[in-house]
Amino acid sequence: IYENFFINVLCEVELIGTKVNALITRTTPRDVYDVYNLFKLKKDYDVNLIKKIAMFYITIGSDDRPIDFNNCIIKAINKIKKINFKTLKQTLIPVLKKSEKIVAEEIADNVIEIITAIFKLTKEERDYIDNFNKGIYEPNLLFKEYKINDISTHPMAIWKMNCILN
Repeated sequence: IYENFFINVLCEVELIGTKVNALITRTTPRDVYDVYNLFKLKKDYDVNLIKKIAMFYITIGSDDRPIDFNNCIIKAINKIKKINFKTLKQTLIPVLKKSEKIVAEEIADNVIEIITAIFKLTKEERDYIDNFNKGIYEPNLLFKEYKINDISTHPMAIWKMNCILN
């Protein structure tokens, strides 16, 4: 047993935001299943902050230039619609309980409903994406109402800005 042993972990809302980012950018059956289960817990999540965190990671992680955020959401929804029971079950066998029943259509419909509800963008969020596409990084447009660590010097964001401007 170790004493005075600390492990840095993401806060719950950031973890969920990164899961939503994975769902939008990768959209594997596991991503769909994870988001479905996280929101099925019915915790009192700050969905607005989850959206903003996902948007942040989508913009700094995307290779697409310019980022067409609505198209990212549409692509993810179309991929989710194509997931069937067999694919879902085969992909998730290692993480499923033997007694767990999965209904692919129910999971897909639920996750589509979640992301459709979450990703209704405000003017500031659209401005953040538009500015990011122009090489102007303004995270305060996303997070001005939240107390978060300073991400104005986030290494990946700075690197993306240099790639856009050069």
